Amino acid sequence: MLALCGPRYIEDELWMVDGTHDLCNLVLALEHAADIADRREVDQYTIPEVVTITHSRKHGWPRKVINKVWLEEAVQPNRRISITDIALVAGVNWNTIVHYLKEYGLTNAHDDITDTELDDLIKKLKMERPDSGIHYFMGFLTEQGVKVQWDRARLALRWIDAVDQALRQHRQIERIPYYVQGPNRLWHMDGHHKLIHWGIVIHGITDGFCCTITGMQASTNNKASMVMSIFQEAVKAYGLPSCVCGQPGTHASSIFGLRLELSLYGGAHLWLLHRLFLPLINEDLESFVKWWNAHPVSGPQAQNKSPWDMRFLALTTTGMHEEPAGDNVHPETLTMYYGIQQDNGTAQDNTDVRELAQQIAEDQDESIWHDAINVPCNGSPFPDSQQEQTFSRVLERLEHVGFVPQGYMATEEEWASDGYPEKQIICGGNRGKQEMEQTLPLEIWKPWAIQWAQALAAYRNVKAHFM
Repeated sequence: MLALCGPRYIEDELWMVDGTHDLCNLVLALEHAADIADRREVDQYTIPEVVTITHSRKHGWPRKVINKVWLEEAVQPNRRISITDIALVAGVNWNTIVHYLKEYGLTNAHDDITDTELDDLIKKLKMERPDSGIHYFMGFLTEQGVKVQWDRARLALRWIDAVDQALRQHRQIERIPYYVQGPNRLWHMDGHHKLIHWGIVIHGITDGFCCTITGMQASTNNKASMVMSIFQEAVKAYGLPSCVCGQPGTHASSIFGLRLELSLYGGAHLWLLHRLFLPLINEDLESFVKWWNAHPVSGPQAQNKSPWDMRFLALTTTGMHEEPAGDNVHPETLTMYYGIQQDNGTAQDNTDVRELAQQIAEDQDESIWHDAINVPCNGSPFPDSQQEQTFSRVLERLEHVGFVPQGYMATEEEWASDGYPEKQIICGGNRGKQEMEQTLPLEIWKPWAIQWAQALAAYRNVKAHFM
């Protein structure tokens, strides 16, 4: 007993008491912080008022009035939300939604489209995207404002595309379980560098909650200013996200194949390539974004809802996350970058923007997983604007008259002798070991090849004229 009351035992007992006291204070502080965070999260969400309850002096339950603007948005032609899902989100009975659809003169019925018209839409999609399946076809129809039954669309696709349907490999994508609380809580930003040899970089932004593509653009540089401009345009359209996550590495996206004979190190050829086809790439990306956001997503969470529909329904239930600028920035971070603490305790504003940007970049170096990827030089090959304007006029004239110059493998004789592959293997991925098979429809590729030949002929003629 005397040994237990020695100095060592007393010190251990005091340490346990102090440790227990500190642990209790830590738990209380964490609980207090969690309460503040919960209240703050609720304050940062704006939930629309979908149902208004009106009371009358008559007997019975109060009347539930559905917001007309919201219901009209829910049954837009570019949406495929069932009446059951609409009623579930609104918290009313199925018959209540049907009643207000009739009262407001709205409909959620399928379109009365003929088989011929449906077949024409399939042919149009197959012309632009030969490898598209049923999900992209449904997204294409939805983006066009056409509502048809799944079974009817599937039968029509098999009728028009029977061979490709049989040859296409059906492989279900195994997605890792992923959870984000709501729209605009987390955006993912990534770069696509498969076309870097041609001086083209594609940047994309998606909402982690519903996979909605909020921004995507092809450009001729990999600068932070370009990425910022794409992000700003996405914010204008979808609102400010709470958090943005950059992805290390690159991923593939569907764009048209470019089978062009050009020097990868020729600045003139790159400039011609960008001038002719960069607008087409961005048009293709714009169509891809619309179809992706409208196509049904399989899986237990999405249940064949499109990203647009999942976002709309979530905005109704959880609301839009709105976070004031600077509200989520730690005070020490603000002091570090936006003010310099003086010896007398006063703060002086840091007004040198260049030094501030350089300081932030240096502090973020440890978070960068790889060095920046250089983009080949793609400046104008003409020394002045006069030659460039002359080139534009010559090219416009060649396109207007439909002249196909010889010597560029674009005339009928040259095209027939060279042969035309219907598919091409494009290498990508890490170290170029991943092979992607790209379909090259003749109806799409040949006009581009003719346009490329006309541009080369116009460029060489203008350069020879001003020598």
